Amino acid sequence: MLKIKHGFQGEQSILLPMMIREFLARDPFCCSLHLTQLGYYPHAQHHYIDRTTPINEWVYIYCVDGCGWYRYAGAQHSIEAGQYFILPANEPHSYGASEDDPWTIYWMHLNGNLAPIYTAGKHLPQQMPLSEKLQHHVLTQMFQEILSILNDGCDIENLRYANAILYHYLGFIFFKRQSLNNDSLAMHSPVDACQHAIHYMKEHVEQRLSLKQLAKFTGYTPNHFVTLFKRTIGYAPLTYFTLMKMQLAAQMLRTTNLKANQVAAKLGYDDPAYFTRVFTKTMGSSPIAYRNVGHN
Repeated sequence: MLKIKHGFQGEQSILLPMMIREFLARDPFCCSLHLTQLGYYPHAQHHYIDRTTPINEWVYIYCVDGCGWYRYAGAQHSIEAGQYFILPANEPHSYGASEDDPWTIYWMHLNGNLAPIYTAGKHLPQQMPLSEKLQHHVLTQMFQEILSILNDGCDIENLRYANAILYHYLGFIFFKRQSLNNDSLAMHSPVDACQHAIHYMKEHVEQRLSLKQLAKFTGYTPNHFVTLFKRTIGYAPLTYFTLMKMQLAAQMLRTTNLKANQVAAKLGYDDPAYFTRVFTKTMGSSPIAYRNVGHN
């Protein structure tokens, strides 16, 4: 049976029993990333946690109102409405609500071998990259749906459904980006720098960009930027830029009557033959064959 805790007025929280956690750790659908507990604490006055003995779980906290603080790796950080943070597993930490303006938070404990990938770099305060309206209507709805599903029971279908929503929730937070402009390009973390670089690529996808230009835009040296980008995104920067160009080229071939050499010119390739070689290597067929076969 689920342990449902009530402490703060209006609180909702669920602690999954050990037997359920062990099932999630074995289940092929859930083992890579899953919840162990989660909750909603409104106006959590005197909320305070001090874990001098670490736990083997990643702790996600999203502040929607009020403010609070947390201490990790010898540094203390303040958190305000619209920010979140994720504390790594197996590391001592503490956190709590402000005495003057206690926070309202959504929180989760995560586990699984993908948890370090999803949470990398999030131990610093993160600004939710969404509008206030989207935060309220989308994130709250997904979180409440997870709570509702798990309250209904912990059969396999419910657990897997809740886990599918968890992926959607985290993807919405980590990968959904508002439009950026040149007035908001402060690089708060390596992940932010890579996301800004990707946005810069999108804005200049019809042009040529050098590694030196991309690195200069982020403020890193070219060698450091390549290492950082590959570790964060999974590709070298110029490889990713080429993939972006080829995806756009494929879209043009599917949806317009532009000839291959015209598509090449629109994407900054002066040599149509070179464009054809790159497209063929990337997409698995030549531009003409790609258009003739058709892709749905």
